Amino acid sequence: MKTIIESSKTYQILRKIFLFLLPPFRETFIYKLFMTDFNTEQWENSVTYKFLCKIRQLIGWFHKLLTGSFTYRAIHKRCQVTTVSKIFGSSKVLNRCRVSGEGYSFSFLIFLMLLFLAGILPTMVVVVLTVLALGFSLLESKFRDNLMLNKPIFTDMLIGFYLIALILGLWLSIDPGKYQIFLVYFTFVGFYYVVRYFVSTERRLILSISFFTLSGIFVCGFGLLQFITGKYQTTTWTDTNLFTDIAGRIYSTFQNPNVFGEYLLFLVPLSLAMFLIAKDKLHKTIYGICCAASVICMILTYSRGCWLGLIAGLGLFVILLYKKALIPIGMVAPFSIFLLPQSILNRFMSIGNLEDSSTAYRVYIWRGTVKMLEKYWPIGAGLGTHSFEVAYAPFALPAITAPHSHSLYFHLMTEAGIFALLTFVVLMYVILRQLFLVYKHPKNREMQILSIALVSGFVSFLIQGFFDNTFYNYRMYMLFFALLSLAASLYVVGGDESK
Repeated sequence: MKTIIESSKTYQILRKIFLFLLPPFRETFIYKLFMTDFNTEQWENSVTYKFLCKIRQLIGWFHKLLTGSFTYRAIHKRCQVTTVSKIFGSSKVLNRCRVSGEGYSFSFLIFLMLLFLAGILPTMVVVVLTVLALGFSLLESKFRDNLMLNKPIFTDMLIGFYLIALILGLWLSIDPGKYQIFLVYFTFVGFYYVVRYFVSTERRLILSISFFTLSGIFVCGFGLLQFITGKYQTTTWTDTNLFTDIAGRIYSTFQNPNVFGEYLLFLVPLSLAMFLIAKDKLHKTIYGICCAASVICMILTYSRGCWLGLIAGLGLFVILLYKKALIPIGMVAPFSIFLLPQSILNRFMSIGNLEDSSTAYRVYIWRGTVKMLEKYWPIGAGLGTHSFEVAYAPFALPAITAPHSHSLYFHLMTEAGIFALLTFVVLMYVILRQLFLVYKHPKNREMQILSIALVSGFVSFLIQGFFDNTFYNYRMYMLFFALLSLAASLYVVGGDESK
């Protein structure tokens, strides 16, 4: 089939057009915006870099003070002779994961569990695991040494700005549960710095991503089980008059098909990347099953925003990593519509159709939110659903109530104004640029594939963010910043420093 396509005149014409357009594109502003190298020397001489180094030294001093205290030494000495320590030391499972001796620490094991279980467990359990990972990491004897080895990067400062935006949102909030909301948000975002400490090698990076992707087998398996047993059947998120052929939408462990779709936006490209870099046949099979299951689940969510995001993300994946496959895919893709079920085609073709009550309702919410932001855009209305509802109510269209703005970007402005939005936009620009630089100058092929898989996930997520508040679900919020942390670590460990 491949030989037939490549020998066709259509393929040859398209190939010549592609090769003709590629060199001029490399001179465009967009290409240079993401692909030009950072001036490392200029960054390391900047005031910002020196400030981050001082913060790092301050944390190191605090850690030395903590681990040097009498209480810490007494507890540590006691723990060394307890039965619990012996169990951890003799456990075959933990030894296989190298959580003993010269291997990984117990806090890193909790982090791996967090990536594996975040898509499965309730939110508060995820919060507890995050706090445990934070606490145990600070008590590690090697924490200070590893902290000093990790040079500050620009993303570190932007995460600090985002934390300041959360503090601003807390100060403005009138939500009764604002302190709980703030602590959950602050813990998940602040965990970025611990992940930067944890993931200091290629092996740790790949192991972390593999734990996230392998958990997808269980999450997707549960979603497929819903479909097979029919327990997913609900019309809560669908216009039954317009989509009579859709019995329901699967949501797996996320209670909402759109949130499940947002989870899959990262799972699809990362499981595909792990399939491509895996050398063992068994591993390839497992990651291949995960990738196939995640694609099927994405279709069954019937989430149009997620579909658009995934198409764009995987398009980038193919363009950047497998250019030769782009033209055959482009030739075959138009004929794939004849193989798709009518329900999927109808759902896709309804994008932008205001006769769909779901789309119309969302547009009405956006209109009310825009009116609200004309007043609140400078500093926002504060954290929490109640804060949004009170600020939104005077501007809402008749009978259009909502707990949030149904847009990630409106949501950021609602919580902490233009400062939060600009911080997030700059943060995403920097992280994408860092990943593109790893793609351009990778240490090896594995790091290059993982960098573009993360680019694919973030681009897909940001596109879905136009149509929904992708931070509404706490677990999705945690996973986003955990993967953003891994992306920052990939920039540090995955780039070729000689370039």
